[in-house]
Parts: sequence; C-alpha cells; structure tokens
Amino acid sequence: MRVCTASTGAFGLIESIALLLNPAEPSWANVWERLWVKDGYTWGTGREQGLSAAFWIFFAAGIAVDWALRRWIGECPDEVRWSW
Repeated sequence: MRVCTASTGAFGLIESIALLLNPAEPSWANVWERLWVKDGYTWGTGREQGLSAAFWIFFAAGIAVDWALRRWIGECPDEVRWSW
C-alpha cells in the first residue's frame, strides 16, 4: 500500500509538472497516448528523460518519507500523544 501511494503521488506530481511546462510538446503530458501509438515524436527526448528521472526520485523520496514517519510517529498518527 505504501508503494502504491508513493507511486500515485509521484505520478500526479510529474503529470502536473509536464502539463505546466509546455503542453504543445506532450511527452509526459499525454502519457496515455502510449497505449495506442507505436512511436511518438517526443519520446526519448531530454525533457521526457528528465521527467522520468524526477518520477523515480519523487517515488524514492515518498517511500523514504513514509518509512521515516512510520518509524518516528508509529502506525496511526492520530493516536500519538505528545509529551512536550
């Protein structure tokens, strides 16, 4: 479940960035096009490779932050009592 949430969050973030960059050149902006188009003109460009690398960085960061919060706070953060 944690991997699914990290990948969903990273995908949503990268999809938003791709749409804000330049929708005229859709590499990640229309990622679903890959399901029916064999080869696109923007596939394999530097912009697409950068967005793919950013996806994996955000994915790894999401997993690391989720693990760290679970380690420090516990399983259910609503039940934590702060002793400050």
